[in-house]
Amino acid sequence: MVRKKHVLVSGYIGFSNFGDEAVFAALSSYLKSKDADVTAFSSNPQETTRMYGVKSLKYNNPLDILKGILDCDILFSGGGSLLQNTTSSLSLFYYLAIIFLALLTGKKVVIFAQGIGPIKGGFSEFLTKIAIKAAKIVTVRDTESQFILKKWKINSTLVCDPVWGIKLPEYKPQGYVGIQLRPYEHMDKYFMERLARGVGLYFDDRKVQIFSFQNNQDAPVCYEFQSILKKASPGIDCEVIARASIDELVEDFSKLEYLIAMRFHACLLGLHYGIKTLPVSYDKKVESLAKNIGIDYLSADDNVDFYPTIQEFRNEGMKAFRPQGLNMAFDWSIFDTILGAKK
Repeated sequence: MVRKKHVLVSGYIGFSNFGDEAVFAALSSYLKSKDADVTAFSSNPQETTRMYGVKSLKYNNPLDILKGILDCDILFSGGGSLLQNTTSSLSLFYYLAIIFLALLTGKKVVIFAQGIGPIKGGFSEFLTKIAIKAAKIVTVRDTESQFILKKWKINSTLVCDPVWGIKLPEYKPQGYVGIQLRPYEHMDKYFMERLARGVGLYFDDRKVQIFSFQNNQDAPVCYEFQSILKKASPGIDCEVIARASIDELVEDFSKLEYLIAMRFHACLLGLHYGIKTLPVSYDKKVESLAKNIGIDYLSADDNVDFYPTIQEFRNEGMKAFRPQGLNMAFDWSIFDTILGAKK
């Protein structure tokens, strides 16, 4: 009898972030379909176990970290943008430490559908190169990340984001307008006033739903924007959607006709449905997504009025979504060999 492979997943899990939870849902489903024994590091182990039916360990408990690594055969690091330090250098060093501990204990490492960089500082870049070079399989979710690795002389496989592969409820648009916001360093009242002016001018005849994708971060911004939007357009019908469930949030998206969104996975979900989507780029990955598929976007850092672009968006919609050179069916077979699964 062949022993089950023990797979440990290191990612941004248990923080109630829609994108990262959706990625883990897809990954854990695949791993279980290959009869793997799955364990995940999580901020909320009990909830992760309840939601996905996997073992879970506290992500920042040293004993749990050591146990997870010693007990596993393979470490999957990802997906998402774990290996970057624009958000936090401590975050980068944490994920690298997990990889190095796995390597030092003789475990196989998979870099799973990651976005690489930006990485500031020679020492941080040096450590990241060593970690990725030692991995058995390296997959990245965008061409920019693959280009970075190519400069580092590291071979990688370009894949789409795993969220492209999730099964969606039927698309039943009801003419709603979705606004998805998140905090970031330049998010201020002036930014929200400019956005509210554009939305109020060109979508005051539509129901507006303001989406929080990670409630502890996004919800305060969403409620503030709702207040600003109501002051700018007193008669507008708007509400904040702050769901705890991935399934409920996806169901809400199925009713949208238009979407203006900041978070990468909000844009991706909108495009996956075929919703007219206008990304608001606060980060390189959002801009790259828009450029890779050939649609327009707003830059959150531009100190200009948004409403001319929003007017065009309302009147013309974005170009029809046409993926350019990237198969949007996630190829799970890349990982079959390392799991001992037959293709």
